[in-house]
Amino acid sequence: MIFFGTPTFRNPATTGVRFVVRLACATVLLLAADLRAAEPALSPEAGFAAPPPEARVRAYWWWLNGNVTKESITRDLEEMAAKGFGGAVIFDANGSAQDGNTPVPHGPTFFSPKWRELYKHTLREAARLGLEISLNIQSGWNLGGPMVTAADAPKKLVWSLETFNGPGPFNRKLPEPPHAKEFYRDIAVIAYPVNPKLNAGDPPVVKNWREKALEKPLSFSAPDTSFLVEDEPAQPGEGTTHAKDVIDLTSRMQTNGTLRWDAPPGRWEILRIGCTLNDHCKVSTSSDGWQGYAIDPFDAGAFHR
Repeated sequence: MIFFGTPTFRNPATTGVRFVVRLACATVLLLAADLRAAEPALSPEAGFAAPPPEARVRAYWWWLNGNVTKESITRDLEEMAAKGFGGAVIFDANGSAQDGNTPVPHGPTFFSPKWRELYKHTLREAARLGLEISLNIQSGWNLGGPMVTAADAPKKLVWSLETFNGPGPFNRKLPEPPHAKEFYRDIAVIAYPVNPKLNAGDPPVVKNWREKALEKPLSFSAPDTSFLVEDEPAQPGEGTTHAKDVIDLTSRMQTNGTLRWDAPPGRWEILRIGCTLNDHCKVSTSSDGWQGYAIDPFDAGAFHR
């Protein structure tokens, strides 16, 4: 017998139960080890000719626009089994009309009662044929769907800029940053003094600043990102402002966007910063009926909701 650790018996009434459970666990482990030892070892040649189920090829099984039937499911699975497949992963998705192709008619909407009946039929048939089925968590990708609200969708930062020459009172409504009509939320208002030696038309002193700030996207696969660590040589007095001089004015802005602030001397730039929907905030290539917002990947609460 094998015991894992020394038990501490606090209640005599449960001592026998704990002992039996530990004995049962140890017995199962020993039996499993004996069975593994009894399994004949396959030669590489034999294993390649007749691989075990867990080593067989799996199919990416596209249910284009949900357009499947029980008959087509059975046919496909029987063909997979006949060809030696180990199983398949179901991808309910669309995109069939890309590149000028003819659209595929819409079948049952993903996860609807009719769709779930087709899925259960798939599992029954796969069990009959000795195949294993996996399922993509949704229709299409960029996790989300029709139940996701705009507030839970991916977002980006937006801002508006005002300039003011102090000293003096600033008492006017800040322009609202450009945003999608479905969602906007204020985040912060900050002001910072601008170096009077710099002209408004001077080029940025940070090379490739738009890419470094993620204000401009990189290419689709971005195989070369070395330019992100490149920069121009530092020049004396090139700084526009210093972090220690930035003033947080968020609490001074009213709900209607009006800012009330007594500005110190100097030339000031005022940023009203908010967030709105990202440019790519929707589920991609989903079947009909599953279109909607994706889930904000930086918001754990959005995932749970």
